[in-house]
Amino acid sequence: MTGSEDFFEQNLDFFKEINPVLAERLATHEALSTLVFDDDGEPDVVFQGMKLYDKGAKKYAAQQIEAFWKSPGVIRLERESILVTDSEATKLLNGLIQFADDNAITFSEARTTRNAVHLVVFGAGLGQHLKPLLEDVCPRNLFLFEPNFEFLYQSLFTFDWNGVIRPIIEDGGHIHLLTDSEPSILITEVRRIYTEFGRANIDGLTVYRHYENPTFSAVEKFLATQGDKLFSGLGFFEDEINMIANTYNNLKGGEEKVFYAHADLQDFPIFIVGSGPSLDGSIDVIRANQEKAVIVSCGTALLPLLRAGIKPDFHAELERGKYQIEIPQGVAQEFDLSDIYLLGSTTLLPGVKQVFEKRIFYFRHFLSSFPAFSGELRNCLRYPSPTVGNTGSSFAQDIGFRLVYFFGMDLGFADPDAHHSANSVYRELGGKHNFGTVPWDQIVPGNFGGDVKSTYVMQWARDTLEVSISNSGLGRIFYNCSDGVLIEGAVPLLPEFVDLPEPSERKNVCVSRIIDGFPNYSNADFDAHWQDGKIIQDVRDVGDRMIECIEKNPDLGTKKYISELMKVARATDYDDAATSLMRGSVYLLLVIGEHHLDRVVEDDKKDELVAYVRREYVRLINSMCDEVAVEFSSLEKTGALVNRETIEA
Repeated sequence: MTGSEDFFEQNLDFFKEINPVLAERLATHEALSTLVFDDDGEPDVVFQGMKLYDKGAKKYAAQQIEAFWKSPGVIRLERESILVTDSEATKLLNGLIQFADDNAITFSEARTTRNAVHLVVFGAGLGQHLKPLLEDVCPRNLFLFEPNFEFLYQSLFTFDWNGVIRPIIEDGGHIHLLTDSEPSILITEVRRIYTEFGRANIDGLTVYRHYENPTFSAVEKFLATQGDKLFSGLGFFEDEINMIANTYNNLKGGEEKVFYAHADLQDFPIFIVGSGPSLDGSIDVIRANQEKAVIVSCGTALLPLLRAGIKPDFHAELERGKYQIEIPQGVAQEFDLSDIYLLGSTTLLPGVKQVFEKRIFYFRHFLSSFPAFSGELRNCLRYPSPTVGNTGSSFAQDIGFRLVYFFGMDLGFADPDAHHSANSVYRELGGKHNFGTVPWDQIVPGNFGGDVKSTYVMQWARDTLEVSISNSGLGRIFYNCSDGVLIEGAVPLLPEFVDLPEPSERKNVCVSRIIDGFPNYSNADFDAHWQDGKIIQDVRDVGDRMIECIEKNPDLGTKKYISELMKVARATDYDDAATSLMRGSVYLLLVIGEHHLDRVVEDDKKDELVAYVRREYVRLINSMCDEVAVEFSSLEKTGALVNRETIEA
C-alpha cells in the first residue's frame, strides 16, 4: 500500500460535499507529520518523533478489532430498565412476550447481534479500522472523534473515505466527524446528536477506542456514567393528552394571565424557598426580611412559611398531580391564600382555580401543550423542571431579578431522619404525604462542606440549576443559604449573614409591576391556537408518516426505519403539538421492540418476530391516532376526556 495524491483529491472532493469548512482546512493544511510505509506497504504516521502504530495501520487495526469483539464496549439496557414504560409500550411488551411464548421464541440477556443504531469511534487514525467496524455494526449514526488533525489529514492519502462513508449517507444514515479537543464541547455535541438521531436507542450503543487520548477518556466517562440521562424523560402519550386537556380547561374562558419573560432587571431581591430540612433554621431570617424581598414558595414550602407568619408573594407549582390541589386545599383551610399569586404550569389540574384566586400560568417548552396553545417562547419558563425548586429559580431569572437567595433548596440531606422541613406535609403524622422510600444513594459535596446524601432526580435538579445560573447573564448574583448540596455558580451563604438594605420602593409596587407585565390569555388567543381541534388531523398526518417508515422497511434488522422515524419525530424540535404528542410513546415502542429483536436466541424464528413487531408498531400508532380523535372531540363537547383522563399520584 502506498499513499496516493489522487486518493487525497477524491477524498477532498467528498469532504467538500459533506463538510466544506473542514475540507478547506484539509486542503490548505501543511503537514507536521510524515506518512511512512513498512515492508508490506502498510502505512503509519510519524508525529512528533513517534509512530502511531509501529506495525502498520492495517495489521494494527485487525488485531485491535479482534480483541475488541472479545470484550466489546457496548451500552446494554437491562431488562429492568425497559419495564419502566408507558401504557402503549406495555401493550407491545405484553403482546410480544405472549407471542414469543406461543412460538417458542426465547431471549438472551446479552444482545445476539452486533448491529446498533449508534457507533462511537474514538480516533480516525489512518482509517484502517473503520470499514470492518462499520461492516460489523452497520450503524445508522456514526460518531467519529479525531482531535489530532494530523491523523485526519494523513488518512486522506490512505483511506477511501468516499467509498466507505458515502454508502452510509446515501442510505439515510449519518456521520458526525468531531475534531474538537475540548471535552465539554464534545459532550454537548454528543448530547445533541444522540437526541436528534436516535434518542430511543442507547441500547447497543457501541464504543470503540482506536488510540489513547485524554479527550476520549472524558467523553467515554460521560457515556459510561451519565449515558442513562440521555435516555430519560422520553415522554408518554397519555401524559401529553392530559396536559393538553388540562391546558385547554385552564386557559379556556379568557380570564387567565400567562407568564411573559421581562427584559428589565429587578432591583428587589428575591427569596426562592423550598421545603428542605434547612428551611427550619432559616425561618427567622426569612421572616425578618419578608418586606425587603419578593418571596416565592416552591411546592410544599407553602405550609411551613405560612405557619411561621410569612406570606409568600408567589407560589410555584409544576406537576399535574393530585397533591398539587390536595395540599393547597388543606393549607387553604388553615390560611387565607387570596393574596398569593399562583405561578402554575398550564398543565396543572383545572381544580387549582378553586384554590387560588390570583393565577399566572406558564408554559413548558418541551410539552405538546406549548405549541398547541402558544408557541411564544416568552410564555415559557426556560428551566422549570425537574423539581418545583427549579420552577421558582427559573421564574426569578426569567423576570430579571439581580439578587437571588435560595432557602430550603437542599436537594439532599445529612440526617436521613430530616429529609424535609418539620412543618412540611412530608413530616405529618399519619404519613398521608410521607416521603416514602426514595433511594438516597448519591453522595455529593455539601454547600457548607462535607458530604450529603441525595437522589438521582435531585442531582438532575442540581445540574439544571447550575446550567440555568451559568446562562443567566451578567449582573446576577445567586446565594445558596441552604444546608444541602453544593450548587456551582451560587455563593454559599449562611442564613444569619443575610443582611438586606431597606428597599427603595415598597414590595407591593415591585410585585404589581411584574404582574402588569403578564398578558391576559383571551378567547381570541384560545381560538387562534386550538382551531376547532385541528390537532386531531395533525396527529393522524404524523401517525401516517410514521407508519409509512415502518411499512416500507420490512427488514427491521437494518434499523433504517429508525433513521426515517427520527426524521418524522424531529426530536429536537418543539414547534408542533401533534409531533410532540406522539413522539415519546413511539420512542418507547422502539425501546421495547428493539430490545427483544436484538436478543432473539433462535435465529430461524427472528423473521416471525420481526413481522409481529412491525404489525404491532402499526396497530398501536393507528390506535393512538384514533384515541386522539375520540378524546379531543369529547374535550371540546364536555370539557373532559373519555378514557385517558389520569391524575398523577
